[in-house]
Amino acid sequence: MLRRSQLLSIASAAKKHLGVDLILRYNPLVRRKVFRLMAAFEAADARERQRLTDLLTDRVLEKARRTPSGQGRGQRYADWPVSNNLQLRDAPDRFVCRGPLRVPAATGGTTGLPIKLWRSPVCVAAEQAFLDHMVRLHGLTWATARVASMRPHATKSTADLSPPFGIETHRGRRLILSSPHLSPATLPWFLDRLASFRPEILWTTPTVGANLVFLMHLSGRKLKAPLPIVLTSSARLDSELRQTMEREWGATVYDYYGQAERVCFAASSRLGEFWFNPAYGRVELASSETDEMTDEGRHTRIIATGFWNSAMPLVRYDTGDRAIVPTNATENDLRAISLGLQPFFGIAGRTDEFVISPEGTRIGGLNCVPWEVENVLQVQIVQEAFDSVVIRALTLPNFRPADVARLEANARAKIPGSMAIRVELADSLQAGPHGKTPYVIRKVDPTPSRSALLTEAA
Repeated sequence: MLRRSQLLSIASAAKKHLGVDLILRYNPLVRRKVFRLMAAFEAADARERQRLTDLLTDRVLEKARRTPSGQGRGQRYADWPVSNNLQLRDAPDRFVCRGPLRVPAATGGTTGLPIKLWRSPVCVAAEQAFLDHMVRLHGLTWATARVASMRPHATKSTADLSPPFGIETHRGRRLILSSPHLSPATLPWFLDRLASFRPEILWTTPTVGANLVFLMHLSGRKLKAPLPIVLTSSARLDSELRQTMEREWGATVYDYYGQAERVCFAASSRLGEFWFNPAYGRVELASSETDEMTDEGRHTRIIATGFWNSAMPLVRYDTGDRAIVPTNATENDLRAISLGLQPFFGIAGRTDEFVISPEGTRIGGLNCVPWEVENVLQVQIVQEAFDSVVIRALTLPNFRPADVARLEANARAKIPGSMAIRVELADSLQAGPHGKTPYVIRKVDPTPSRSALLTEAA
């Protein structure tokens, strides 16, 4: 049997191979099922949406009872306990169904907890269908569109500062740009490459998108052609940045919320308006008297059950995220929001998980640092100065030099050589004012020029 590390290598290679990628992501049977279900929800009222949700939930519970954690559980959804990322970290195999066809995945989330995940082929194909659903009104799919990916991933060593800073895959229809190499010196190459590639979709994160906006303003350069569609995910998209992308890039911006655990999905095509897709998973908005109240609204805990992952069917999974809902939202309002009948304002937090390079650019995507590192319970990244980062790690007794090397290698894949990296073993991690443990702590502030430029752009 192949080891997990070998399966991860195979999965990574498959993403870059057009034929394999299309077979896995564009299974016609799964796509038809997903789109029929989305259409059924869209045509349904609250009562019918709840009936469909209950039916899909029963199917997931049947699968989940085949896992060690689900054995002996009852038929009623409300009787199942809430699960969380600590349980997944400590005993991921307890949530897995036996079977030969499983795709490995991992996450560090926004908490620095290294979690090993598994997905079924159906889950991979369903995820792609929901992504395609966002751009369907433009007559596009990810299989046929020219997609430029500018996520927080390097296509080569961050020590290699010579172009090119990207690779083409999928027979020239996918351009993967190495965002850790984006800097004032390399910006002309990135803009020229975007102009020559002519993407119909730019897939990025708010942090990387902010870097591109910042460097363009700093240099006075502009895009040579509009970007028709910009998709952002993995962090909260500030309203000012979104409006800047729409105005200066000529883009329609779609922002979406999901998790590596694949339990729920929400998307936004308008500023301040997100919608859960009830065909993806069952959502519970668990309000309580301890919910944080801000000018934006109430921050309500998101607990969800994914409908599509038979390899790891998570039931009542606490995502660790909070939906921003109206302060005066009633229980009926929360149920309508969870069923996709009413919008909510967005996802709280998830905006500060970056470090700042000596060049002034934000480096995000750091949840990869604890991925597949053995003997690590949790990590916290502390930026002490513009040129240095400390990875503070809570470890198990078997923590070894090889684990240190893996942490450093994961971090170096995102953090440039101009910044020193040090691993430090810790007895505890620093908590924030609300008792939460922030994943990234910066003892330096964003450059004044960046803040001023984004404020001016707004």
